[in-house]
Amino acid sequence: MSKVVKGTSKKGVDVEKLREKRADMAVSLRKKQQQSQLEKKRREMQGDEGGEVEPCGDIPGLVQELFAPTSERQLQATILLRKQLSIEKDCSASIIDAIASIEGCIPRLVDFLKDSSQPQTQFEAAWALTNIASGTAENTHQVVASGALPVFAELIMSGNDNVREQSIWAIGNIAGDCAKFRDLILSMNVMHSIIHIIASGPNISLLRNAVWAMSNLCRGSPIPLFEYVKPALPVLADLLMRCQDEEVLIDSCWALSYISNGPDDRVDAVLASNVVPRLIQLLTQAIPTIQVPALRAVGNLVTGNDDQTQAVINCGVLPPLHFLLQSPKPTVRKETCWAISNITAGTTHQIQAVFTAGLIGPVIQRLQSAELQVKKEAAWVINNAASGGTPEQVNFLVQEGCIPALCELLTYADTKVLTVALEALDNILKVGQAAKEHTGNDNPFVQPIVQCGGMDRIEALQNHADDSIYTLVVSMLEKYFEVETIDVNEAEKFNFGQAPHPQGTFTIA
Repeated sequence: MSKVVKGTSKKGVDVEKLREKRADMAVSLRKKQQQSQLEKKRREMQGDEGGEVEPCGDIPGLVQELFAPTSERQLQATILLRKQLSIEKDCSASIIDAIASIEGCIPRLVDFLKDSSQPQTQFEAAWALTNIASGTAENTHQVVASGALPVFAELIMSGNDNVREQSIWAIGNIAGDCAKFRDLILSMNVMHSIIHIIASGPNISLLRNAVWAMSNLCRGSPIPLFEYVKPALPVLADLLMRCQDEEVLIDSCWALSYISNGPDDRVDAVLASNVVPRLIQLLTQAIPTIQVPALRAVGNLVTGNDDQTQAVINCGVLPPLHFLLQSPKPTVRKETCWAISNITAGTTHQIQAVFTAGLIGPVIQRLQSAELQVKKEAAWVINNAASGGTPEQVNFLVQEGCIPALCELLTYADTKVLTVALEALDNILKVGQAAKEHTGNDNPFVQPIVQCGGMDRIEALQNHADDSIYTLVVSMLEKYFEVETIDVNEAEKFNFGQAPHPQGTFTIA
């Protein structure tokens, strides 16, 4: 017989909390804000500009030339400065800092940016400022504080193709720095300007930069006001349907993932754009850089309400998810398990759809043999299905071998992994306990846990430093296993000089 040891330093068992079902579990069904897309990018040297540029030994002197009396010298100084900011070396960050820190440098470049009478100098200044803004948050702040942002917002509609593209690039870098700058840009009606450029059929370089900047305007936390980003939806849907360029597809999918990461009205708008079938089609592309953002968008959509989740299922999302579970890329497998876990958080009908699609077997395989982060998401699939599923569905999970896989996770040190594995086992045991009370037979799921060493691991977790884990394991031992409770404080009275058991340990009778 196992013994549960209780001491005064541990919190009491909150049985009611552990009995909460599907509604409260939804709080734990994550919508993660993983940022995998490039926030900022620096424009490097053009291929036709000759050999490699070495760092300049006299940057202050070069900056001083920006104030030369002739436009020719000003242009040459701006070009040389821009080349310094485009060096493809580890020292590029220090060069950006060195240039940005020289008093008067950035304001002078902004002066050139405002002067449309010198288009080449204007373009070179835009390029230089873009690369400064690609640096640290402080570098970006310096550019904004110098008044460059409203100038760039206006130059997006410049008649000069080079200046227009460079301005969009700068806008993308500044928007990618922080939500404050992103919202400032959106308030300048820049999204509509970018939409206009995309609709005009630009060259591929300009199109790529425009879509990347658009995605940065949709990203970030807190999320932007929906009224600012909603106009991008039909444009993004159209790009996914007609464009085959990989970069455009990647950034369009990221933008959709950002827009869909929010309340149900955003999910509704994405569903109404009829983009879901194309997103599902992109899941089967053998290009992980496309698969991941498409998967993120789909995963966000199925975190919506049950009707929204069903709409995505009706579009045929489950077979591609089966395919993605076999991906050699851990990131893809992790995102796939996350998306499936959001579906198993739905109705019993939706849980059954996951079962019917043959996804549970591969998920349990991931639970047994994948990387830790993949295992964690796979455990959420089982936990959610066990929490909201029918007794028949929980029996199916057990028959598929989920119990040994979950018990194996109890050896990990990661508190979140332990919590989700314990909650999954607790949900399974609840169903078994209900069957025991109905039939009078033993809980059918206790013995499988004992046989694979799960009960020993649960008992050992009484020593865990995290109170929530201690509380959960004590509750499980008391409810489902034959245990004897010992109060450490009472036991100490009878030790007669012997060392007491460590706080929270257990013994086997």
